[in-house]
Amino acid sequence: TSEEKVAIPSPTPKVEIELLPADALSVALKRGTAQQYILTIDEIPKDVSAISYEITYDTTNKGIQGIVGSPIQLREAQKKYLNDQLIFGTCSRGKCVFDEGVSNIQILIRLTYSDGSEKGWKGSLEI
Repeated sequence: TSEEKVAIPSPTPKVEIELLPADALSVALKRGTAQQYILTIDEIPKDVSAISYEITYDTTNKGIQGIVGSPIQLREAQKKYLNDQLIFGTCSRGKCVFDEGVSNIQILIRLTYSDGSEKGWKGSLEI
């Protein structure tokens, strides 16, 4: 009899990253044009080569929603990152549906250092 071996995929372990103190970064969210918001991440440490972020928030019409920012490569010694196209909602084919009653906005920023290590920063944002 031949035994059949099946590989059982193991869940990817959640990697805990060290969190920086709250005052390590300056993070702000301001209303831009119409329904777009401007996310500013300032005071980025000089040895950070890339950043990414995950935003979660509550809505009155769709429950908890999220926005994931793809990793952004930074220029050498870049201290500030700005995204002026952030929207709370979904867009498809030029039509956008905006989330209602956005509140409790939480952000996790992942900082990738030039040596490959990662650290995080967590905070709350107001609009």
